[in-house]
Amino acid sequence: MNRYRVTAIAHRRCAGSTAGEAGSGIVHVETVRAEDAGFARDLVLVRLHAESALVSPAPVGVDAVLVERVRWGRAPVRELDRRRVVALR
Repeated sequence: MNRYRVTAIAHRRCAGSTAGEAGSGIVHVETVRAEDAGFARDLVLVRLHAESALVSPAPVGVDAVLVERVRWGRAPVRELDRRRVVALR
């Protein structure tokens, strides 16, 4: 198992408003152990939606997700999130 640092940037979706008008940005950073980058991403997104639901009934829209494999004594390696168009490398 590898360790991954997952950064999710999201916003609350309010009825009748755009992301900019909603005004409540969320940056969620978490380090998890997972088999691969996809599972780490999904695990953090489930936690993000669950924790946000406890605070507010407004649904959360995810804008971007960055997954980095954390290695001891080395710089993190960014993993490609296949569900997004933008590839960070």
